[in-house]
Amino acid sequence: MQQQALLHFAIFLMALNPLFAKFIDMPSLSIVWGRLFLTTITLGFIVRFVRKKTLKISKTETKWGIITGICFAIHWWSYFESIQISSVAIALCALFTYPIITGLLEPKILQKKYQKIDILGGIFVLAGVSIIVPEWNLENQTFIGIILGIISALCFSLRNLWSKKHLSNMPPDQTMFYHVLIGAILFFPLIFHYEFKPNQSDIGFLLLSGLLITPLSHSLYLKTFQYFSITTVSVTTSLQIIYASLLAFLFFQQIPDTRTLLGGAIILFTVISTTLLHKSNNK
Repeated sequence: MQQQALLHFAIFLMALNPLFAKFIDMPSLSIVWGRLFLTTITLGFIVRFVRKKTLKISKTETKWGIITGICFAIHWWSYFESIQISSVAIALCALFTYPIITGLLEPKILQKKYQKIDILGGIFVLAGVSIIVPEWNLENQTFIGIILGIISALCFSLRNLWSKKHLSNMPPDQTMFYHVLIGAILFFPLIFHYEFKPNQSDIGFLLLSGLLITPLSHSLYLKTFQYFSITTVSVTTSLQIIYASLLAFLFFQQIPDTRTLLGGAIILFTVISTTLLHKSNNK
């Protein structure tokens, strides 16, 4: 029971992260850079002084740490930009196409056979996304939000797959440290263009996100793999869509329209179904 509570608490904390895109009155890139910078400090301190691990890595790990770090940075930026342009619910529905995208990319990257389940899942996810989009027009904010959300999902999938293939020997917190470090370095020059000028409230939310919510949610999330299968954790993580949407309603009175609810339900059902089917096929 305590382990289940830990899993749901971790997912609830992760559901808080998209709210910062609305709480903080700054451009998405400035918010993301602030989170990356603060999380780098937090994880660097934990890895070096708490866990007493070295931060030195090999040349191959450095190469793939940079590549996956760039993917992770774009993933965070496009996700927050999607939230600011559209809504929390729409951004999350688009982001959670990543399990299907992962299933389609995994055979190519990890040299595995294609699964018919993933191809069929991709078709259903595309249908769900099509329902959410009211108009396929670059002047439509929902459409742009969906596109940015899918870009975020693609970058998240690539980061996970390349990390699994090339960085599997690194501890998760060390891998995450290099991802946020590379992201902070990548976006630093752009801060001068977007003007990183947080007010007192913004600073508070950035500190809460970068020093507490982000490191704690990811650490607890990784810890749950000690108690549950990856499939169980992946399916339960889909509840983040529901948690975050409810929080967005409570704080910002964002109520998903019928199209978003229907399309989101199809995406959520497809993700859970394909994950469970994969599990049964692997037995």
